Amino acid sequence: MELSYITIFFLFSFLIPLPSFAQWVQSNGPYGSRAECIASGASGVLFAGTFDGIFISNDNGGSWSRPGSGLVGEHIIGITISNDGTIIAASDGDGIFLSQNNGVNWSGASINNAYISYLMPSPSGNYFAIATNVYKSTDKGASWHLSGGSSSPITGSICADSSGNIFSIGYGNTNISTDDGETWHPVTPGIPRRYCYSLAADKAGTLFAATDSLSWRSTDHGHTWSPLPVATTSPYILQFSAAQGKIYGATTWEFYQSSDGGNTWSLSSNEGGQPTDILSTGNNTIFISTGSGIIRSTDGGNNWLASVNGMTNTSIGPIVAKASGDVFASVAGLLVGVFHSSDNGKNWVDANLRSGSYYPVSSLAMLHSGTVLAGTRGSGLFRTSNNAANWKPVGDLPDSNILSLSVTKDDGLLVGTVSQGVFFSSDSGDHWIKISQSIPDMNIQAIAVDSSGNYIIGTSQKNVFRSTDQGAHWTNISGGALTGFLRSIVVNKAGVIFIGAYNQGIIKTTNNGAKWDHLASGLPDSAISSLTLDDDTLYATFSDSGIYRSTNEGLNWQPMNSGLVDRDVNSIVISPNGYLFAGTFGDGVYRSGTLKAGVPENQNQSYIKAITYPNPATDLVHIKYTIAKPTQSIIRIYNSLGKQEYQKNLGEIGAGDNEIIFDSSKLPNGLYSYSIASGANLITGEMIVIH
Repeated sequence: MELSYITIFFLFSFLIPLPSFAQWVQSNGPYGSRAECIASGASGVLFAGTFDGIFISNDNGGSWSRPGSGLVGEHIIGITISNDGTIIAASDGDGIFLSQNNGVNWSGASINNAYISYLMPSPSGNYFAIATNVYKSTDKGASWHLSGGSSSPITGSICADSSGNIFSIGYGNTNISTDDGETWHPVTPGIPRRYCYSLAADKAGTLFAATDSLSWRSTDHGHTWSPLPVATTSPYILQFSAAQGKIYGATTWEFYQSSDGGNTWSLSSNEGGQPTDILSTGNNTIFISTGSGIIRSTDGGNNWLASVNGMTNTSIGPIVAKASGDVFASVAGLLVGVFHSSDNGKNWVDANLRSGSYYPVSSLAMLHSGTVLAGTRGSGLFRTSNNAANWKPVGDLPDSNILSLSVTKDDGLLVGTVSQGVFFSSDSGDHWIKISQSIPDMNIQAIAVDSSGNYIIGTSQKNVFRSTDQGAHWTNISGGALTGFLRSIVVNKAGVIFIGAYNQGIIKTTNNGAKWDHLASGLPDSAISSLTLDDDTLYATFSDSGIYRSTNEGLNWQPMNSGLVDRDVNSIVISPNGYLFAGTFGDGVYRSGTLKAGVPENQNQSYIKAITYPNPATDLVHIKYTIAKPTQSIIRIYNSLGKQEYQKNLGEIGAGDNEIIFDSSKLPNGLYSYSIASGANLITGEMIVIH
């Protein structure tokens, strides 16, 4: 063994602040959004309202960007544009917003009920909004009053026909206004008692209603209704719209249109997800806003493509990453279940996973062979062994609702289901064995495998089970300690079990459940969403509070949120090549701006984790690592912001086991990272200094 002694002196005495991590950077995607509405303004500018603000497109949906602040953080459910270009946007939390400059700046408008659920113009040039009752504006959204006074109906949907009649449908009531909303009158018998998602009128005045059970049509101003004569593979049409003499209807997977008052319909597949709005801009161009973003057809609805380039407010679930720089991220939405990046998260493309149904991807895992598996809530399990060139349905599991996945050290695959317990496969999912016969709880929320090959599972009944014989027998080790809804289980190399639970936080046991400890010191009072381990570093993600990490089994925690705009974080993964990726609830994927040790990216380097002790340290720090051949080496020290603070040439370091010792006594308290560049190897690690 070659032993090097280094004393490091820092020529400053000020205290380094402790933002605990190098800057996060938002990646270019995955693109998509939970879009709620779409509208067209002057010169063809498109406006899309999403659950996190507004996007605009100046090229017919080819690309999208935020105008100004874009009302970030606002759930926009309706947009309409007046003749003079005033943009009126409705939020379901903060009322009405107005813009006079294409969305660059916004001002609020008063309305008694801030929770708006629908917004529309009337033929007279006035505007109507649903906020439990119907509200009306006669000054382009600047002020609002209760439409019809005491006669204002409680409603779910409204529309206007070409004659100026305005119709309202609530749960069990149908109303009409023939004087532009000044008064309202009930229409009897009206539509059967149903919740109405969408209401539209064609040029002849025929009404179309999308309800929670059937699609309906009325030809007599809403007095009588009959089921629409159209057969859908989905239970019912979810959205109607009328334009250019046609009536359009959309389901989760299909697009319908009729030009004869709904007597006959043509059908095309849209693969767009749950529709929320339909816009026809002429010249055979149609847009649909969906739970996955915007889709567009330029041939009258026969073919559809995603129109989401630039929309980065996707909600990200689990992520897996390879040393090659390939990263897979699951996306909450229906159009695309998984995105793939081949360049360490810089750019993303659709990973071509189509489960063929409504059900989203709930879990991701990667075998040591590089095969990626995706579990869905309702469509079973899929795998790809060629970086998403194609996906294959996996095995014959009796439950298609997959909740959790885990991989053993010899590439065994464990699957947790909603109602059938735990299954094991030794051949990448071709064949399965149920291993949870002795467990009373069949809803498996999380699975972990420790370094000895023991299995630990958590169930929806707040129980934690452990098996030391590959699932033949199980022992309940929770002891009543788990009181929250289980989110995640991880086990470190020492066998310490950590559990993250909603409304409880993090608990751990060092003795297989004989005693559990609650970890709260330094952690936010927010709901935990996931736990991840990288060697002995524990990462925890939270809703509203970002990411925290601990290097001493949860005794102390440091936030690592610099550059993280969206602090509602669902997941985090550490790539074998040193990058960290964070999946947020509404801002896509973030990547650590530098590698963990703060060094520039080098695709040709091999990354080696070093052992650092003691950690935390007060004076001498030992770094142990192994390399294959003698090489010239350089050590670099970085502060918590990723700034290099020290560099020293170590000369030639011998092959085999090596140890470097340096003096940290002059180093201010804080979190530091280091790298040792040794030929084609990069040795990395972190340490905490506490005096």
